[in-house]
Amino acid sequence: MPVWCRYNKLIFQGVLYATIMMTEVAVPKDYAGPYRPYSADFDGYDSVLNGLDEAAYGRMSLEDPILKRAYRAVFGSSINGVFNNLPPEVSAALVDLRKRGDTVTPMLLQLMERNQETGLESSILVSIAAVGTIQLDPYLDYARNLLRNRTQTMSGAAAECASNLLAEHGTKEDAKLMKWVMETHPWEADGITRKLDELNRRLNLPKQEPRPPLRGTPATSDFPNVESRSVKHQIAPVSEKKKEEVTHWIVWPLAILVAVGLLRLVLKKRK
Repeated sequence: MPVWCRYNKLIFQGVLYATIMMTEVAVPKDYAGPYRPYSADFDGYDSVLNGLDEAAYGRMSLEDPILKRAYRAVFGSSINGVFNNLPPEVSAALVDLRKRGDTVTPMLLQLMERNQETGLESSILVSIAAVGTIQLDPYLDYARNLLRNRTQTMSGAAAECASNLLAEHGTKEDAKLMKWVMETHPWEADGITRKLDELNRRLNLPKQEPRPPLRGTPATSDFPNVESRSVKHQIAPVSEKKKEEVTHWIVWPLAILVAVGLLRLVLKKRK
């Protein structure tokens, strides 16, 4: 193989390696985004719902995978918690859902647990109150546990949807919880701040001004399910994010310098 071909191969490998490094830095492996795949409950296509009516859904058990797909279509079709202009098969599923009432709650909660950080979890949190025949307490508890226990891993979408349900139906204790989340998870504070303001207005509480990240260990007596964290552990995600951004901008210049150096070496060898 000619010498220049070998060096060109080295240049290509160096640039490729730098690109891989940049990608790994820019997107952490433990990233908790809202685009995770659905569980096996939803394998296949929603075309199986075509032609189904209220009577057909009424004959299905809560374990029927088609019924689960129909309920997912119901919540996925809502816009800001409002069910309008639904296709006939989805509208029929909504009627069935309302008839079953609280009996569907164990199934819906299980689906949410299996599909964390997906549109299903978020849409149920946003739209469950609009069903109108289901007690909200289990879903309020789900939202509270999400904010308490997934503080360091939840996506902004999940945090805001949980806060949305609490803003519309929560209590003064939920205002404390949301404020705590804003302090310990400041990079998601914007969406939660808006929902906290809504909750405060509904409860006639003073508006809570956004606060900077805590510089000490937060008190967790009000939230027994939340383990006490050190200051270093609390601010680690922010530091890591900054480190990733800096590294992201360093890798490309290094890759270019390596490529230029190898190119000069090739030209020198050819002379």
